[in-house]
Amino acid sequence: MEANELKIGNLINSPYGVSTIYGVNKDCIQIEIVETIYDFDLDEINPIPITEEWLLDLGFTRQPWGLTKDGLLFKDPKLDCKNLVLEIGNGHRTQIKYIHELQNLYFALTGEELEIKLKT
Repeated sequence: MEANELKIGNLINSPYGVSTIYGVNKDCIQIEIVETIYDFDLDEINPIPITEEWLLDLGFTRQPWGLTKDGLLFKDPKLDCKNLVLEIGNGHRTQIKYIHELQNLYFALTGEELEIKLKT
């Protein structure tokens, strides 16, 4: 993962579990845990893979053809949620593998944050 792929509010896996990014610079990211800011090198964090459970927690709904929210469709050809492909508009398809990529794309398309309250 590169720093330019991340923005404040993105969800990532940190040494403390799933965390929200509080700050980003070229060498490290900051996360906030119980009102304390922690700095981590980029090699200490990992992206969160997109799964059906994450998409449902982010407000997507299950349809017979995939998972959908606000005009975004994750096609699910085998209905097993192992090969999700994002479809935007009239057939433009792209592979998005990680939650932070989805958050960034959602913001770029809608101007709103795609958020989830982290389970404690």
